[in-house]
Amino acid sequence: MTAALKSCFRNSTGNVAIITALTLAMVIGIGGSAYDLAAYSESQTRYSAAADASALAAVSFASDRSQDGTMSEEDIEEASEDYALATWATNLGSDEDAEQAPATVKMQSGTKGWTSRIDYSAGFATTFLAIIGIKNLTINGHSTASADIGSVKWEFNFLIDTSSSMGLGATDAEMKAMLDHKQIGCEFACHRDISAPYANTIDIAHAAGIRLRVDVVDQAVDSVIDELSAKSNDDDGLFKASLFGMDEDIKELVPLNANLNKVKNHVIKLNEATGSRGDTNYRVAMEKITSKINGNKDKARKVLFIVTDGVHDAPQWESNVVTVYNANHKLGPMDPAWCTGLKAAGVQVGVLHVNYKVPSRAPFPSFVKDYEKQIIPSLRSCASDGLFFSADTPQGITDGMKAMLDKALEANVRLTE
Repeated sequence: MTAALKSCFRNSTGNVAIITALTLAMVIGIGGSAYDLAAYSESQTRYSAAADASALAAVSFASDRSQDGTMSEEDIEEASEDYALATWATNLGSDEDAEQAPATVKMQSGTKGWTSRIDYSAGFATTFLAIIGIKNLTINGHSTASADIGSVKWEFNFLIDTSSSMGLGATDAEMKAMLDHKQIGCEFACHRDISAPYANTIDIAHAAGIRLRVDVVDQAVDSVIDELSAKSNDDDGLFKASLFGMDEDIKELVPLNANLNKVKNHVIKLNEATGSRGDTNYRVAMEKITSKINGNKDKARKVLFIVTDGVHDAPQWESNVVTVYNANHKLGPMDPAWCTGLKAAGVQVGVLHVNYKVPSRAPFPSFVKDYEKQIIPSLRSCASDGLFFSADTPQGITDGMKAMLDKALEANVRLTE
């Protein structure tokens, strides 16, 4: 071995530099590849979520159009596909993103309802993997959904607040008309006129053409029953419905029945009182309705729709009481814990909050001022996820009821693959 060669082996400075460079390149390569693969996985997740949302949207759209009878099946199919592609673009962020990741939609109608399938393909440009020649990766996938409402039975139970506070005039104008009426003299038509024995302020209001809050709620229930009837045949027993009134207790107004018209044709009336006395006890009402619904062991999807202003007002002391106006009026918000027994048993609980619209004159503001901000959060906590709605106009009450129905029925619009 020559002296020069021996010197080369003895001098390791250059070797270290080479090894360091090679190691650094390897580390960068591994780290860069991990970065690319993580970004690729994130994109896969984003596309998959967009496909799921599009498939569900297409099925919901097709089902709604089928029920309202305004479009032919061919038009529904085409419109649903367009709706799915619009949803695809929205979830990806823009039409440009959707163009870079084209999707195809296939709708199919069967005896049990609509199904949808979304297929998609997208390219993914790499950064670090491109150094070793892998410039693009491909993302492929699909999602399917169905809406077979007819595959299960349903039980819809309506619990309607029939306490005195639902005797408010349906609108501000109707409240004023009641206040100005010589035989009523109050925004509420909730009890018999003390100065005129046997005169009923509810009947007087109706005779004057004034709608009460409970009248509007009754109409909203009827509209929901109409939609349920349109979704089923008279003899398939797909839907059953029951109707309850709620005040200090509950009253079974219409027992659970497949004849939906029994609920629609029932006139919901206020609980009449002979004077000023609180008559809304949520604890009693929720305990009894929970026992009633959970005690029914039929294998059906159970739904409870509660329509109320959220103001607990009773002579008895309860744990949720915040304000004591007098011995007959102990007030507070609903305790959402009283709804847990239903939800734990798998019952879908929908709550429509009907704004109390407290008259500005004494003593009404003092009834709610100490807990007014708790009313909506408490009712929202009582409701199942996505099944809380609020309204303060006649049209809003009807729209809220229909929205609750649509949301409840979405339980049968589901991803299948």
